[in-house]
Amino acid sequence: MLLFSGMQPFTVNGAAVLEGIAATVRMAEMVVATHRITGVAAGRSGQYRLASQGAIDDFIGG
Repeated sequence: MLLFSGMQPFTVNGAAVLEGIAATVRMAEMVVATHRITGVAAGRSGQYRLASQGAIDDFIGG
């Protein structure tokens, strides 16, 4: 991604290519701002709850 940072605007076959690092940082900033304004945070229940240590160990192969 950094190789193309000097090429503005960077396009492939007419489609604009976003810089991934900047887009990721901006998304993180928006998540923090949303949390500060609304108090909403990542859900940790149901399918999105933190995995058990046994499941993590199985995934890692330990």
